[in-house]
Amino acid sequence: MESVNLRIGDLRKKRGISQQKLADAVGVSFQTVSKWENKLTMPDIMILPELAGYFHISVDQLLGLKPLPEEEYMPVDSDKSGYWNDKKEYLARRGKHQWNEDYLSFLIRQVWKIEEPVSILDCGCGDGSFGRLLLAMLPEGSKYTGIDFNGLLIEEWRNACADRDDMKFICGDLMEYENPLKYDIVMERSVMRHLSRPEAFLDRMISLCRRDGFVVCMDVNRELECDGLYIEGMGYEKLCQRNGFRKMWKNEYENQGRDYAVSMRIPELMKTAGLKQIESRMNDKVNLIFPDMPDYDRAMEDFTAINQWDREVDEKHIIERFMNHGMDWSEAREYCTRQREIKEFLNEKKGTVSIVLFSGFMITFARK
Repeated sequence: MESVNLRIGDLRKKRGISQQKLADAVGVSFQTVSKWENKLTMPDIMILPELAGYFHISVDQLLGLKPLPEEEYMPVDSDKSGYWNDKKEYLARRGKHQWNEDYLSFLIRQVWKIEEPVSILDCGCGDGSFGRLLLAMLPEGSKYTGIDFNGLLIEEWRNACADRDDMKFICGDLMEYENPLKYDIVMERSVMRHLSRPEAFLDRMISLCRRDGFVVCMDVNRELECDGLYIEGMGYEKLCQRNGFRKMWKNEYENQGRDYAVSMRIPELMKTAGLKQIESRMNDKVNLIFPDMPDYDRAMEDFTAINQWDREVDEKHIIERFMNHGMDWSEAREYCTRQREIKEFLNEKKGTVSIVLFSGFMITFARK
C-alpha cells in the first residue's frame, strides 16, 4: 500500500462529495470508501476504471501514479531571496570544487586579455568568495562589487572585507540596482538556471556594463551535469539515468519560464540583445576523488553533502513535488530509489570508493 498514493479522498473532498454519495455511485458501502481513503484496503481491480470514470480521470491518476490535471503548478522559488536562506553551506561546498585556478587565470590573462585594472560587478554573488579569487588574478587596482538579494549569504564576506577598498558587497535586487557608473565586467555564475526571466536579467546586466566591456555568463549545462557522475562499483548507465527529468524541465519552462537549457541558449540571447564578439568556453574542472588523496575525506564530505547523500530525505515530499512538475509516480520513485542506493553504496564502501564528477560548466562572454 505504501507504493500507491490512492487519490480517492483528495478527489472526493475537492468535489464536495460525501463518502456515502461516492459509495452509492460505485455500488459499495461508505465503510468501504473509508477503508480505501485510510489505506486499509484497495479497491478491486475491476472497480478502478469505474472510480476513475466517476472523477473523469485516468486509472493512473486515481492511483497517484500521475498528477491530477487540476492540481495547480507550484513554482520553484529559487528566484526568491528566502529560498537561499539555508543554502550558505551548500554554496560554499560547491564553490570549493568549481574551478581549476590556472584555467581561471588563463581566461583572465589570455582569453579576455585583461592587462589594466578593471571594475567588476558580480550579479548574484552568493557568499562572495569568488571575488577574492578574482582579485588575486586581476591587475592591481581592480575593484570587485558583489550584489545578492540574500543578505545572509554575503554577510560574512561583507564583514570580513569591511576594511578593503577593493571589495564591496550590496544586499539588493539586481533588477532594481542603479549605478551611474558602468562596470568593465558584469558577470553571473550559476544564476540564470534559477530564474523565471533570464532574458530580463541579462538585459539588466548589459545595462550596467560600459561600452566595449565584457558581459560574462557562467552556467551549468543540466544535461551534461546528469551525465557527469561516475562512482566506481556502480553502473554508469544507471547513474546517468534521468527518466522524467526532460518532462519536468519542459513543464517548468512552460509554466514558469525556468530554463534548464539556458546555458546553451545564452549565446543566442546575447546575440539577440546586440552584444558582439560572442564566445563560449567550457570550464575544464573535473573533480577526481580517490582514496589515496590527502584531502579525500573532506572532498567526500563535501560531495555527499552537496547531493544530500549524508542525510535522510523526505521522499514523499520529493515525489509530490516532481509529480507536480510533470513526472509520473514511477519516474519520481525511480529517482528517489537511485538516490537511496547511491547513499547506501557510499556508506558501505566508505573510505574506499573512487568518484569522477564533471558539471558541464559553460562560460559565455561577449562585448557590449
